[in-house]
Amino acid sequence: MQTYITTARTDIGRVRSNNEDALLALNLPDGQHLWLVADGVAGRDAGELASATSAAVFQRLAESGKLAAARDADLATPLLAMAVQKAHVEVSRLAVESQQQLSMSCTLTAALATDARIDMVHVGDSRLYHLHAGELTQVTEDQTVARQLIKDGRLREDQLAEHPDRNTLSQSIGLESTEHPFTPAHYRIEVGPGDRLLLCSDGLSDLVPAPDIARLLRDAADPEAAVEQLIAAALQAGGRDNITVIVVQACREAALIPP
Repeated sequence: MQTYITTARTDIGRVRSNNEDALLALNLPDGQHLWLVADGVAGRDAGELASATSAAVFQRLAESGKLAAARDADLATPLLAMAVQKAHVEVSRLAVESQQQLSMSCTLTAALATDARIDMVHVGDSRLYHLHAGELTQVTEDQTVARQLIKDGRLREDQLAEHPDRNTLSQSIGLESTEHPFTPAHYRIEVGPGDRLLLCSDGLSDLVPAPDIARLLRDAADPEAAVEQLIAAALQAGGRDNITVIVVQACREAALIPP
């Protein structure tokens, strides 16, 4: 049986007056785990409400015990799809009620661990990374206008950093259009003892280069140290956004028992 050691933290950063990020790090019955990062879009209370509402939808689902059905691998993706659709509908409803239909939305990256299997649902540009054998892989792909242009063959990878829409979301919870209908992405990976996962908002990934993220995640003594060092790096780089970081280390259950 594989289990996980987790440290999760969010920081307001050096510029923003409020924190629009939300996170979950839940240990569920029968050894399952749920981790989530949501990043509010549009500023002020609208983004903060969107991310908090989305996190609450997933928390209620976890507390209801329904995620236990995801032990069947065939049911994991449908369960996460149901959850993210419910979050989308709930945020959209709140936006209509508050007359903020064009400004209330958030990103979301959620991961559900069932033993060594990690099932993910992803909307927007929060990220999940996987550190295995010292090598860091970005598992999720940013859902941005510029990234879609690259996929369509209309933009080169080396033009991305200077493109004006590099941070313009093509997908977000609470907003959709005819051009960009709501289409969450789903991923699945297997992890082994010693592997580490990083879920983060773009307050980290926009400011700290991937090689530095890999080094800090790899060299930290434990998840707590990794979280502290990653947030410190984002703050040192200017901290212009809220910073949310969850670091997870996979281990065998017996490794948690003192000799």
